[in-house]
Amino acid sequence: MLTEFALALSSAAVPAKVRSLTLADMVRDADAIVVARVIENVELPLSGEPEPGLMGLRRSVKLGLAQPERWLKGEPSSEPLVFVNQGTWTCDITGAELGERALFFFTRESKARALSQRAQGYAERFGSRPLHYVTHSGRGQMALRAVAGRELATVWNGDVRLPKGAPIEPGPESEYSFIVSLDLAWLAAAVEEIRLAQKQPWIRAAALTGGSGTPWELVLRGDRTGTLKLAAAGSESSREILLEAQLLWRLDYAPDELAKFGVVGAFGDLVEGRWERELTLHTEDSTLEFRMGAVGDHIDRYEKLFESVWSPLVAGLDCAECMHVAALREK
Repeated sequence: MLTEFALALSSAAVPAKVRSLTLADMVRDADAIVVARVIENVELPLSGEPEPGLMGLRRSVKLGLAQPERWLKGEPSSEPLVFVNQGTWTCDITGAELGERALFFFTRESKARALSQRAQGYAERFGSRPLHYVTHSGRGQMALRAVAGRELATVWNGDVRLPKGAPIEPGPESEYSFIVSLDLAWLAAAVEEIRLAQKQPWIRAAALTGGSGTPWELVLRGDRTGTLKLAAAGSESSREILLEAQLLWRLDYAPDELAKFGVVGAFGDLVEGRWERELTLHTEDSTLEFRMGAVGDHIDRYEKLFESVWSPLVAGLDCAECMHVAALREK
């Protein structure tokens, strides 16, 4: 099967390309990371018309049941996890054979919830169990094999950017240099180190003035979890949220670019004697603060960078009472 995947990816007829993600990105994006064995595959018919962009899902969907053996992230359960066990676009290599063991990175993003509603008989077959996708177009399915008493995970190096010094070994098919192996014990320890580090605050965003509604503050951690505080008159309330990974993909490299700007940045003009919005970025080296006020006729690069961080954070709040602050507009 690896040979078929490799040939498909290298074919000149395939213009699409999988974006490169770090192992830390994959840990952040995953709702569940498990060592599991595929114990069943089932195909269910789909209702409605095929969705654009999901070329592999026409009239039916192949679902797999993965029996967890070891949890690295998520709420541990002995119940099998239901997942889409097929590719959904040209470069999606998802597809685990019955009985295959793998280190799976699973997500339960909105597209999985929508697909479970279209799969006829899903509720009768699986009840309220959520449907998962393998993250990163199947790169989050790292097949396991035993070699000389060790378990090795198969990794698409490059598509998955590994930490510096990762103990890379030859893959199961040596003619494909981009398919490599990693000792599962090392990989599990790396995932755990990343998971713990991602519990720390990453971005703080606050809407202070400049619109109707309740001022708010969001502290987002590296694992996409956050605490949203609402400062209503004379009281304060808070709620826990989880931003979808697809929203955070929109950040691209903006935080890194803002970090190059300096320790403190202020853009635009004060509104009612205060700044409208504040951003705080926590990097490995320092804490950086940026403030945004009313934007005049000229919009510079850093104001756009500020907005490229702010917009996906606000998009994930799902908060009707939160203060609305107008986005930047090209003039």
